[in-house]
Amino acid sequence: MKDFPDFMKNAKNHIDSSQQNTQDIDGYYFEGKDGTRTIHCFGGKRIVQ
Repeated sequence: MKDFPDFMKNAKNHIDSSQQNTQDIDGYYFEGKDGTRTIHCFGGKRIVQ
């Protein structure tokens, strides 16, 4: 998979950059019907070792 689906990057769930510690990462917050909460982060530099 080259990228995550668009629904995972919904603007309504975007975490404001002032609430994040890294400038080159976009975070998105989700809460499931069962109360489970997850944050998905996209971007940044890929490090290959």
